[in-house]
Amino acid sequence: MYRFLETINVKGGGFLNLHYHQDRMAMVFRRFYGQLQSPALADLFTLPDFAHSGNYKCRVIYSKDIELVEFTEYIPKPIRSLKIVNDDKIDYSFKFADRRPLEVLLSKKESCDDVLIIKNGQVTDTSYSNILFFDGRSWITPDSPLLRGTCRQRLLDNHTIREQRVSFTDLTGFTHFMLINAMLEFDERRAVDIGGIVF
Repeated sequence: MYRFLETINVKGGGFLNLHYHQDRMAMVFRRFYGQLQSPALADLFTLPDFAHSGNYKCRVIYSKDIELVEFTEYIPKPIRSLKIVNDDKIDYSFKFADRRPLEVLLSKKESCDDVLIIKNGQVTDTSYSNILFFDGRSWITPDSPLLRGTCRQRLLDNHTIREQRVSFTDLTGFTHFMLINAMLEFDERRAVDIGGIVF
């Protein structure tokens, strides 16, 4: 049986962008369990006292039932370099709790901080985030991500970024990249020079 994961940003005593996580959970329940309704995340847990200030990561692991809810302090790790790795068969179209295929690719990062995964010649994601590229005018996200992340979808919805095909050969045409996920908000101060991508 598959197990799934939601990672929710908790900041200032509140759950951020909860409805995007709810929408993704609803997709899982429709696809894997044939149910039109999924549990309401807002009703599943209460915020522990220690998480009423600061920044915490809430991890929800579930199958048909909620199996685990845990809160840990969030300390972002700086990512300044990405190693290109290729995998034409990897599938992470749902946020599976089993990340072993991604961990295999991450083990190939060599001296870099993370990997940038290429599938069938197209840029997808890093091992734990979606990616954006700056072309000198606007921020672009590849149209072939492994996982359509909640932060990515929100940035598309509010027109902060746009989606387009990004192939392996397009990478040198950008000036910067940025990693985004539920815990890594869009912030141009986090942009990294494209030279941080190692071929």
